[in-house]
Amino acid sequence: RDMFPSLLPSYSTLIDADKSVVRFALSRMNFNNGWLVQGEAPPGALFGGFKTLIRSQCASQNDVSFYFLHWLTDLAGAEPTPLQGAEKFVLKFPHFVLHAFLRSFPEVWKLADHTETAVLESYLMQRWRELGLDKEYTPDTPGYGQPGSVVTLARLALQAQRHSNQVIPAFAKLSPEARATLCEEMARTGIRGQAFSDAPNVAGGPAILVYYSPAFLQKNAGHDCAGCMEILAEIYRQGRALWPLSHHMEGSVTLQIAEIKGLLTTAVMTLVEGEGWYLVKKNSKEAAVERLKAPAALQLQRQGVQARRLNLGSL
Repeated sequence: RDMFPSLLPSYSTLIDADKSVVRFALSRMNFNNGWLVQGEAPPGALFGGFKTLIRSQCASQNDVSFYFLHWLTDLAGAEPTPLQGAEKFVLKFPHFVLHAFLRSFPEVWKLADHTETAVLESYLMQRWRELGLDKEYTPDTPGYGQPGSVVTLARLALQAQRHSNQVIPAFAKLSPEARATLCEEMARTGIRGQAFSDAPNVAGGPAILVYYSPAFLQKNAGHDCAGCMEILAEIYRQGRALWPLSHHMEGSVTLQIAEIKGLLTTAVMTLVEGEGWYLVKKNSKEAAVERLKAPAALQLQRQGVQARRLNLGSL
């Protein structure tokens, strides 16, 4: 479109302002909408690339909204069946997920004029009220008023999806240490100078993204939500040990938990003698939870690979 615009008559005949809208919509956003509607990612990881592109192209809310129109039509045509209609959406896309995506679009449009953290907080608070959690989270809830607790509970509720009503009762059952860890780490933005309104003093970085935490929570929230959240707190805790907090650092790191995402908490806790769950550092930005036998863990240590054993014995 930039090198040979004459090959695309429908583009080349547009006025310059409309061409810029098209160029923006076709740019690489590095935006994962699933991370937003499931509360999976901190604002820096979620919106950082998108916001950088908005700034570099001086994009407006209209430009951002056109991007989502393009996203929607592009996905609808991913498997074209003209005679049958948009089968991708009707038959192959969970309706509640599509609904969540569509309802999130107007919030993301605000990214043109607001910070990454402000946009995520606005979306989280909208869903917080819609789910009725503002009425469930009362002063008699253990941990009520803890800095970062509202953002943390909103994110966990979105991750739990149909079991969102289990999150606040489970939060009340957590150990004080687990509540403190979740409230601090899940309210960290990873963006210098930005903080959630209920966690104004939670600063520094890197922020932590626990990849597949929604899948793990959805697997367990219906019967052991508190146990699942305790395990997540321990993963955050060991992630922070691998990446110590720095008040001069921003950005995010990713902790992959693919190996436990489909397991019940009882299965995670059931280990044979000599086995353990370890958070193994893969590079400067990623670590992964792995089940290792003692010799394998020792071999990693000899190779200089950083790994932290998850302390699940007291959970």
